Amino acid sequence: MVSLSPVQLQFYTSATAMLMQLPIMLWYHTRELIDNPPSAHLTLLLMIAAVAYHLQSVTAYCTMDLVSPVTMSVSNCAKRAMLIVLSIIYFGNAVGILTWLGMAMIIAGVFGYNRARTLQQQKDKASADGDSLLPMVAPSSDKPGESPWPKST
Repeated sequence: MVSLSPVQLQFYTSATAMLMQLPIMLWYHTRELIDNPPSAHLTLLLMIAAVAYHLQSVTAYCTMDLVSPVTMSVSNCAKRAMLIVLSIIYFGNAVGILTWLGMAMIIAGVFGYNRARTLQQQKDKASADGDSLLPMVAPSSDKPGESPWPKST
């Protein structure tokens, strides 16, 4: 199996999507694009959006390379909740109690997952370290002024 980097994966999926969608778009919109071409300002904004989307996708692929699928899913839930809250603040939309309850559930779920993951990591580390939750301390020496640590040879 060939291993692709996140940038290569993004390139191939984007190229495939373009090859599938471009003929359909041209079939339905060629006359409209010839009669009324988009302005330079609109074209610039579309290019900026395309670059931002590309960078976001590469970042997502790199992140998926580093974390588990469940962690990625939970972080996407947290991102969506944050976007909802920011859009409510920015646009000043009225929000009902069920929306706030749903967002509270998302936030509680993210915190619960992070807490469970932290506890599991601590448990795994403790079992790897000899089932000790406390740090090891150096043995004390009976003679004053002598180091309790073994001497290197």
